[in-house]
Amino acid sequence: MTNRIIDAFCEAAENDECHLLEFMLSQKVDIDGLNSDGKTALICAAHIGNVDVVELLLQHGANPLILSADGELAWDVSNEPEIDRLLREAMAIRSQGNDIFTLAAEGNAQGVAELLLGGEDVNAQTDNEASILMIATANNQLDVVDTLLEFGADASITDRSGKTALDLAKENGHHDIAIRLFQHSELLGSKVAKASHVSNDKIESASIQNSPNDPVPIPEQRTPRLLGRAIAIAATEHQYKFDVMGEPFILHPLRLMMKAKHDDERVVVLLREIVNKDGWTVDRLAKEGFNPQILAALDCIGHRSSETFNEYIDRIALNRLAACTILLDIEERLNLQMQVKLSARNVKAIRQYHAAVQVLNSVVKATAAQ
Repeated sequence: MTNRIIDAFCEAAENDECHLLEFMLSQKVDIDGLNSDGKTALICAAHIGNVDVVELLLQHGANPLILSADGELAWDVSNEPEIDRLLREAMAIRSQGNDIFTLAAEGNAQGVAELLLGGEDVNAQTDNEASILMIATANNQLDVVDTLLEFGADASITDRSGKTALDLAKENGHHDIAIRLFQHSELLGSKVAKASHVSNDKIESASIQNSPNDPVPIPEQRTPRLLGRAIAIAATEHQYKFDVMGEPFILHPLRLMMKAKHDDERVVVLLREIVNKDGWTVDRLAKEGFNPQILAALDCIGHRSSETFNEYIDRIALNRLAACTILLDIEERLNLQMQVKLSARNVKAIRQYHAAVQVLNSVVKATAAQ
């Protein structure tokens, strides 16, 4: 992997950009790669004092025993007591080699099973209260997760930050594990979903595949007739359109519709690409019977001349329904980015998207609490 990618990865670690780090890790960036200054991301984060980043990197298997080009460990450059504790714990695990947490992180399901048969506590936790199941989940080790669940691992255990293994699976985009954990909780009738930061009503696989920044659901406003009309309008207007990959364009709004939380949001997702195009003005849609909330959101989503991306996001944030809709669209764009090879060129766009997600999601959650 090129130094430019590692440089961007280390810069994200210094800037406390956890979401960008998680995305780059999902693209198989070398977590222990040395940047142009001869430092790993873990060393950079430890030097700055970014506790959350150090914890994230260690959860993903960053090696605290790797030296920088100057011969320093992350431990040597840290002046933060909490980081010192995390690194000390990680170094101890690395030194032991056959520790159950190490085996879980490395995907050694057989080794984990052997230790459990030998009397190891399946619900053992690290100093920061991360369980073995959480370690396996954070490192996307599905076989180990299955083994732990077979041995009776408690998936409702929370770490120091109050997160469950299911939360970690969703945050890290480990969809198969997220589905497995939820199915396990349903089977046992446990409180995993309640402990988790996700809805306990109906978590379908499509909703599990959303990004770590799912918008808070708006109270249901059922408009089944209008939803059907929106589907018909979108299908008609997009029937001869194709995306850059040659796929029917209608698949894009339909994918977003399936991820939307309520009917008003589904309608906006379907109609946002046709407003003020092909003769479909807001006034014409009003005559179709679409409610004022939908019309206001559609009007808000339309781009203004000479408007920068950041200005657009700031304006979208003023309308909660529009914000929820654009969140879905940005998440779809990020998912598409995951299908192409990571390059230094698209890191800027990825960072911009994640910044927009933070702005919009904070607004959505704030208005939901009012």
